[in-house]
Amino acid sequence: MPLDKDQISQKLAQLEEYISKIRKYGQSPESEFTADSMVEAAAERAIYKAAQQVIDIAQSISSSLRFGPPRFYRDLFIQLGERGVISKELQPKLEAMAGLRNKLAHEYAVINPKEIYQVAKQDYQDLVEFAKQVASYLQK
Repeated sequence: MPLDKDQISQKLAQLEEYISKIRKYGQSPESEFTADSMVEAAAERAIYKAAQQVIDIAQSISSSLRFGPPRFYRDLFIQLGERGVISKELQPKLEAMAGLRNKLAHEYAVINPKEIYQVAKQDYQDLVEFAKQVASYLQK
């Protein structure tokens, strides 16, 4: 099946909206990121949705280009890194983001509000970089 560039572009546009929300939450003081904070809860949700969108994009690319089925979400980023869709430097960061998404989705462990703040303040840049690299790949 050929790569559906329009579908992926739409998903990238939605990802940009989630990133914008995350960036906004990252402007809040760290003191607002506590376990019972609505700011932290809203940031968690935006991070979850952004990470899920990144996974969806990676799945679309992997499936269309027949990379083979991944065992875990993190395997998608290994596939993309090995095939030059994303850089090897970005790959482990996205693997970690997939892990955070799983913790948020399945509540495996208590999420430390400092971890959410770190993503909202700085690590969301990995999502921005993913969007840039995928967009660049689509141009090829």
